[in-house]
Amino acid sequence: MNTLLISADYAGFETKEYLEKELVSQVYKIRDFGTFSSESMDYANVVHPLAEEINAGNFSTGIILCGSGNGVNMTANKYLYVRLALCLTKKFNY
Repeated sequence: MNTLLISADYAGFETKEYLEKELVSQVYKIRDFGTFSSESMDYANVVHPLAEEINAGNFSTGIILCGSGNGVNMTANKYLYVRLALCLTKKFNY
């Protein structure tokens, strides 16, 4: 079973919850690094742990969601073996 890492800041929380359910229904195992609510928080607290796992070679794929993508992109890409791409889409209608 493939394991995907996932995290989000407060702006991406609802999308993360939706996406996580969809991925689990497609037989993915998810390791969720948070956040676990839509309350304001520091995005770095959920980016660093996910990026550290990928950088260490423990996992190969992760998804990070946030409002703009800029801060999480810069933070994750500070790790030598991590490459995060900024992808934009229309808001989901759950």
